[in-house]
Amino acid sequence: MEPKHYFLLASTMGAIASTLLVKDVLLPRGKGSFTKTLQGLLLVHVFRFVGMSMYIPNVVGPEMPQAFVFPAVWGDFTAALLALFAYLLLSRGSRLAIPAVWIFNIEGFVDLLYAAVQALTLHIAAHAGLMFIIFTAYAPLLVVIHITVFRLLLRKRDTAKVE
Repeated sequence: MEPKHYFLLASTMGAIASTLLVKDVLLPRGKGSFTKTLQGLLLVHVFRFVGMSMYIPNVVGPEMPQAFVFPAVWGDFTAALLALFAYLLLSRGSRLAIPAVWIFNIEGFVDLLYAAVQALTLHIAAHAGLMFIIFTAYAPLLVVIHITVFRLLLRKRDTAKVE
């Protein structure tokens, strides 16, 4: 089987496991508190700084395209900083907290979508190296969390209009 097939199979498993983790573990832990739920989901994204490890020698294959590495590393690092900032604003009860969560979620989701398109067009599976686990387990979790955060924000906005 070609590397891309293992990559897609593992990513599919990662997406299934991530959906179950968010639905059955992360969301119930924040039950009743919109802020605590968002904070728990945001903290998972703070670890996106791990993408910087692609700049460490031998973490990815030497043929890994820089056209993938550069935007992936800096898009992830930006998302990590925005997630941390939004988390801290939520902790302080700032009126800027929800706008910060929106900004983080949009930037982070677009970054992941762009990385996915780049991964497919640049055929990175054969060059993933140690990042295979990040691409197939952590990235699907991030996507599921982004979708969940969008749903939470939209639901909160809709209930606020009714009140």
